[in-house]
Amino acid sequence: MQHPEHAALIARVLAIPPKRFDRTIVPFLERAETSALLAAHDQDRWTGRRDHALLTVAVQTGMRVSELRGLTRQDVQLGSRAHIRCTGKGRKQRSTPLTCSTAKVLAAWMRERAGGPSDPLFPTSRGRALSRDTIALLVTKYATMAAHTCPTLRAKPVSPHTLRHTCPMNLVRSGS
Repeated sequence: MQHPEHAALIARVLAIPPKRFDRTIVPFLERAETSALLAAHDQDRWTGRRDHALLTVAVQTGMRVSELRGLTRQDVQLGSRAHIRCTGKGRKQRSTPLTCSTAKVLAAWMRERAGGPSDPLFPTSRGRALSRDTIALLVTKYATMAAHTCPTLRAKPVSPHTLRHTCPMNLVRSGS
């Protein structure tokens, strides 16, 4: 509009077709795979119980890694309307209801790991929040362990992002 003398050049540039690329299928876990992943933890150690609680929350809520690592004890509300609050991408706040089974796992974890309201929900052995890389390593570690009982996990790339996509697929399957 401001430079009509360049209209022909602009039209040629806009006529260039966009680059073609293949879209990959977003991976997610089937129910048996999810069950195997959640059963792969060593419940005799507190780190195994922490990791079990972390992955249970990740699978059920579909939270991003940054949201998971930013959770504090005060973000969890247990009781008749159990839910978990988080601050996500773009400082958006959301509240996600928890299933009874997830609420039980979190209640047991919070009883074991007492602390202040602003303490990380899933801490390291020194009490700090887990790093993004640590969470990714935990997911990979337990997926490898679960692959022994569920062979279909061997062919899938399991990452925190995979767990994020598992949540909506569970909702689709349940008809919600």
